[in-house]
Amino acid sequence: MEDDGLILNICSATKNNNDTAHKKPSIRAQIKEAGGSWKERSKVRKIIKSQMRKSTQTHVPLEHDYNTVENGGYDLNKEVIQKKLSKNKLAFTVRREDSKEIQERSKKSITTTQPQQIISSLFTYNPMIPSIKHNYLPNDNLPSNAPVNDSNSFIGMGLDADLVAHIKEKLNAEKPTDIQCKAIPLLLNLNRTSSDETIDVDVVIQAETGSGKTLAFLLPIIERLIRATKSIKSNSSLTRSLGTLAIILTPTRELAKQTLSVLESLLSISPSKTTNNRLQHWLVPGVVNGGDKKKSEKARLRKGINLLVSTPGRLLDHLQNTRSFSVENLRWLVLDEADRLLELGFEETLQKIIQMLADRSDAYQKIKQKNCLFDSDTLPKRRQIILCSATLKDDVRRLAGQNLFNPIYINGIDKGNEERSKPKNNLKLFTTPNQLKQKCIITPAKLRLVTLTAILKATFKRHSESISSEKVIVFFSCCDAVDFYFDLFANAGNLGQDTDDDQKANSETCLISTVIPNLMMFRLHGELSQTLRTTTFQTFSSTSSGVLFCTDVAARGLDLPNVSKILQYDPPTDIKDYVHRVGRTARLGKGGEAILFLLPSEVGYVDSLEDQGINTQNVQVDTVLKNLQHTTTNNSCIG
Repeated sequence: MEDDGLILNICSATKNNNDTAHKKPSIRAQIKEAGGSWKERSKVRKIIKSQMRKSTQTHVPLEHDYNTVENGGYDLNKEVIQKKLSKNKLAFTVRREDSKEIQERSKKSITTTQPQQIISSLFTYNPMIPSIKHNYLPNDNLPSNAPVNDSNSFIGMGLDADLVAHIKEKLNAEKPTDIQCKAIPLLLNLNRTSSDETIDVDVVIQAETGSGKTLAFLLPIIERLIRATKSIKSNSSLTRSLGTLAIILTPTRELAKQTLSVLESLLSISPSKTTNNRLQHWLVPGVVNGGDKKKSEKARLRKGINLLVSTPGRLLDHLQNTRSFSVENLRWLVLDEADRLLELGFEETLQKIIQMLADRSDAYQKIKQKNCLFDSDTLPKRRQIILCSATLKDDVRRLAGQNLFNPIYINGIDKGNEERSKPKNNLKLFTTPNQLKQKCIITPAKLRLVTLTAILKATFKRHSESISSEKVIVFFSCCDAVDFYFDLFANAGNLGQDTDDDQKANSETCLISTVIPNLMMFRLHGELSQTLRTTTFQTFSSTSSGVLFCTDVAARGLDLPNVSKILQYDPPTDIKDYVHRVGRTARLGKGGEAILFLLPSEVGYVDSLEDQGINTQNVQVDTVLKNLQHTTTNNSCIG
């Protein structure tokens, strides 16, 4: 038989009397030798295990058997264990010479394990960045959500001249957008020739972010109330005590506050130049949402809020528990950001709200105690539901099919004449503004923070003592990440200062960055107090420059003026969340830039975007980091 080249090496330990004498018995043998009750045996087991742990920490094994007494081990016998148990302390007998040797070795091991400086490189041992194989197709530079340039105007659509002059002065809105041109005439229903209550049908509005959806449903409501007021000879009976005429439901508190702000601006119309009379002076807007005191909300509802903005949970609470909440005369129910309302789990709440409003309206119809305002043909004879959504997923269509009466679908995405009697089947594709520049950076995990710093430094380049007027929003996946990076950029380098950073951050609206001088930093997420959230939103909206670290709580519907750049440090799990995030910039025809951070393992995210019709330009991370040294020469760190 030929040699197969295998060598079997068997080494057996030599046994002699000395080795056998000093071999340490097992734990079970020592417990059995100690004897006693089960409690005593349990104590023996704990003593043996504790001593074994200590011996492994302080004892340095020698070349010989380290379990022997001569080499610093321990030897337990029945008498020793019983003695230690009686004194309730742990002590083992070892040779004095070996004990001193162990102590000296322990001191040496302590001195050699002192904290030492560790040097780590950001640019070594990084995973390879895969190349993205796709053809980047830049969008048309013509803004897709800008006001239209044709002959359409607000006055031409049927709005009151005083109202048009007011929105031009207060909101700087001179021309309507495409979705406004489609929705406002339909919601005004000026071609009405009969008092048939089935004429005012429900409406579903779908449009891309930043296209003016809020004014698309607010302006018709206010215009029809103005027309109804004009038709009444005496306005003495028109007071806030008529109750709530319109309810606008929003998914977040910030969006509710913003919608209320727009309402207040629209209702602060100067006296008419023709009649010198405030036709809408009796209309009172208001808001109820979670986080505010319910007692004060009840008092306002008791007096009367004609145009109410609310979140679903608080509205249902008042419908169930506030008896003075009058909704019998309700004419409009608006579900703003309906897809987000359903995502947050409000479907059951919305069903209850719609059912309770219908029950109260039916009960009131039997009494037939109406104000002369509702005899006007300009107001809807039934409650009209307006549903606004950026996407028409199955849950949104199901909600519309169950609760909307013969709904008309208005698609603000297609520029042609769409079929309005039913939703299109090809509305799966998401759309973003044409003028929005979308880019992605594939960066290893170690380079993510330095890449973020490089982009922020390049964006907020210094001009003498000030910084450039830019506003940036950085999106993170969770509240803890927002707090971490907010604290990092605000307190980096403040070592040794005896200050409570958490208490300071929780009490202040904004902080000045220590990484980028003179840069104001804000944060916004759901775990902050309602007062701080409201103050942060208002301050960031009014400031000319700053960075907002936030979660998706700021991704829906919020109109933050002059935001030039969106950074998605953590990519969203849903494509529509991506669309809503980037929708905070490039609004109403203005330019904007959106940058997406991806790990090398997340390259497939780009393919998912392309499947939905969203093209992104790939930018090398080295290009961004090289420009970190030249932040004062160019405002854009990625080309």
